[in-house]
Amino acid sequence: MSEIKTAPKRPAGIHLSKDESCKDYDPIVVRLSPDQTLWGVCEQAAAYNFRYRFWIADAGRATLAAFKIPGKSDADPAELVSPYLLEDGLTLGAEDKGRGVGDCGEISEWAWDGAAFQLIRFRQMNECRGVSSNDWPALYTAKAARAR
Repeated sequence: MSEIKTAPKRPAGIHLSKDESCKDYDPIVVRLSPDQTLWGVCEQAAAYNFRYRFWIADAGRATLAAFKIPGKSDADPAELVSPYLLEDGLTLGAEDKGRGVGDCGEISEWAWDGAAFQLIRFRQMNECRGVSSNDWPALYTAKAARAR
């Protein structure tokens, strides 16, 4: 995966949010393969979280992406909160803070396997107790590696 700094024309089916809170949030566009692009568009922004909806564009059409966390069914699978591309270029991260200081919430990391996004790391802290996110319990861990 690699982030595209100058986004190509937005494929049909991907619309920018009309929510005024998203006006300062640019789309996230990531090259998944020579023919596929991940598009993320801000849906809602608040004080310390911003929610993006993601699509996978292929041949000019877009389908919703899916980020599924095992055992968790309350979230929209096409949305990530406060998403970012990690420096390794292999991983898409998301951090859903429970409050502004970031001492509770969820952190997830995702890798593209050529067909779908796979969860590689999930941390969660339900109670806000002043604990750094580095010390939150890891509920799921896998390893992402480049294909050879």
